[in-house]
Amino acid sequence: MASERAGADAPREALPSPAGRWGRVREPVGPKEAGPLWAEELTRSAPEGLLDVTYALRGERTYAKRVYREGSTRFSQALSPAGPDVAYNIVLQTGGGLVEGERYVSAFTLPARAHAVVATQAPTCVFKCEHGRVSVQECRIAAGEGATFEFYQDPLIPYEHARLRQATTIDLAAGARCLVFDGVTGGWSPDGAPFRYGDLLLSTEVRREGRILLLDRLLLESGEVALEGLGYFEGFTNLDSAILADEEVGEAFVEGAREAVGAFLSSRGVGEENMRFGISAMEGGGCVLRILGTSAAANREAALAFSRYWRVARGFQELHLRRNDTRRA
Repeated sequence: MASERAGADAPREALPSPAGRWGRVREPVGPKEAGPLWAEELTRSAPEGLLDVTYALRGERTYAKRVYREGSTRFSQALSPAGPDVAYNIVLQTGGGLVEGERYVSAFTLPARAHAVVATQAPTCVFKCEHGRVSVQECRIAAGEGATFEFYQDPLIPYEHARLRQATTIDLAAGARCLVFDGVTGGWSPDGAPFRYGDLLLSTEVRREGRILLLDRLLLESGEVALEGLGYFEGFTNLDSAILADEEVGEAFVEGAREAVGAFLSSRGVGEENMRFGISAMEGGGCVLRILGTSAAANREAALAFSRYWRVARGFQELHLRRNDTRRA
């Protein structure tokens, strides 16, 4: 079992164990005994991967003051492409993906006025679940007054017969801003056919000062319906989302973002046969971007165009992330 601390001012006292901080849950029920999907138990008593990051301010610079990790989750600190005062970190999973029944938990806490950018190293693979157990991925974000947190996640790649419960909870103080990328591909199967996974339940909850701004549930059951058909993916294979909570974002911003993303796609020669997107305003300030496309890389480029528009509107400098953000696949 490994642990890691970062930051010159990291406290020396013992950090909370996952058993104490994250609680314990019962073993899951079998598939025939399971109740509603949203009521299913999680997986094991302690997570296989745990990451708990607390940021702090030194002057105007944000840094990761305390990092606690266990299992196969790693946390890299690098020179920030978002400016010298903005923390930039990369989350890595050395296990290659989620094996049946595994649970991965991450948490990010920011004080008032802090600004952090976090990205994942690669897509998250969810391997087959053939024995009645589901894999679980949880993320918890808390941002203090006037803080900004940006989380650029790569999409999920569910394998044939994969089952996943993903829960993201975001708690914001007054004036805090949060941008979170998320997505799912058509998955992997031995014969290359998409949508061979079992069932995925993706949940996102956004609160500001205790008030719910967004409660999003996405349930994909490939065995129940033809996901590639009308009313679902409609011939596309990749679904991506960008959830933005920002009290200064209203209808005018949404209209401008639609034009900006549309202009970007036109400049790349991407037509409706390859991608469709929509942006809707969120109560309390913010909006949600949804993208259906045939390429995970192209979807990400469109989502990054949305991110750039928002960052310019907020006066942030241009952000250049790592590796394949400009490579089309």
